[in-house]
Amino acid sequence: MAKQTKKKETPNVLLPAMKGIEEVLVRNEQIGLDCRMAGEQLWKQIDTHGVDEIAADEVRAYMFRAASEVQQMMATRKPFTDRLRAVCAQFTALENAIDPKKEASPAHRCHRALTAYLKSKRAAAETTRKQLEENLVRSQKRVESRKGWNEAQRAAALSRAEERYAEGIRSLSQQTVEVELIPRPASPEGYVELFKFWWENVGQNLSADDLDRIFHPMLMYAKKQAAKGIFIHNEFVNYMEEPKVA
Repeated sequence: MAKQTKKKETPNVLLPAMKGIEEVLVRNEQIGLDCRMAGEQLWKQIDTHGVDEIAADEVRAYMFRAASEVQQMMATRKPFTDRLRAVCAQFTALENAIDPKKEASPAHRCHRALTAYLKSKRAAAETTRKQLEENLVRSQKRVESRKGWNEAQRAAALSRAEERYAEGIRSLSQQTVEVELIPRPASPEGYVELFKFWWENVGQNLSADDLDRIFHPMLMYAKKQAAKGIFIHNEFVNYMEEPKVA
C-alpha cells in the first residue's frame, strides 16, 4: 500500500497581523487628517500674506510636526507591515522556486539544458550548410573538368548537383532554430554605447520629470559630491542654490 505523504501545514501568519490593524489604521487616518488640515491652514495664510520671520518659524514648526507624525505613524503600523512583508516573502519564495528566470528552480536548469541543445543543433546545421556549399562547388568543378562531355551532359550534371544542394537546404530549413539577438556589452564602454543608443531614440524625448526619476541615482551622487566641493564642469549641468530648511 502506497505511503501517503502528509500535507505540510502552513502557519496562519495573517491572523496575528490583522489583530488591531483596523484600530491603528483609523487612528493614523485621523492623525493624518489633522496634520493635513493644519498644513492647509498654514498654506492659506502664507498664500495670502506671504512669508515673514514669524511665518518662517511656523513653517519650521509645522514641518517638524509633520515629520514627527510620519515617524509615529510608521512606528505604529510597522508590526503589521513587517508581518505582511513576511507573508509576501513567503509567496515570493513559492513563486521563485518554480520560476524559470530563477537559477535555483528546476525550470531554469531545464531551460539551460534546452538552450545548450538548441545551440548545438544550430551549430550542427551551420556545419551541414557549409558542407552542402562545399559539395556543390566540388561538383561544379568536376563537371567543368570533365573532358568529352557535351553542353547537355554538363547542364544535366550541374542541374543534379544544384538539386541535391537545394534539397539539403530545404531539409535544413525545416530544422531551423529560431534565435533572438540579445545585446551584451563587450566591455564597460559598451554601456556608454547602449546609453547613447537609448538616448538618441528614447531618452531625449522624455519629460524632465521622467528623466529626474530615471537619473535619480546619478543626481544624488552628484549632489553628494557637490557637498564635498567636487563639481561637474560642463555647460549642460547647472548647480542651483537651494536653502536648507531642515
